[in-house]
Amino acid sequence: HVKEIRYSPQTGMSALTTVWVSKAAAAQRAGRAGRVRAGVCWRLYPETWWSGSGDGPKALPPRLPEHTLPEMRRTPLEDLVLQVQLLELGHPEDF
Repeated sequence: HVKEIRYSPQTGMSALTTVWVSKAAAAQRAGRAGRVRAGVCWRLYPETWWSGSGDGPKALPPRLPEHTLPEMRRTPLEDLVLQVQLLELGHPEDF
């Protein structure tokens, strides 16, 4: 699992939620193991989730997503505009 900021249409707010890791993020984390010194990467999910060759329980994903959804598609732009104004970085239309 990883924590991501996701927009909830039910509440109309963004919140930090726990979601399943993507294959790309898992591969990047595995690449960090052993970079500086000897290391091991432990993946705590079935191998069938990686390959997508099996059916997991209905509450769990039968297959991990290939990539993480970009943050621009996970959060509304209002949060970004408010942050730009709060930090006084100029007019948001200039970005």
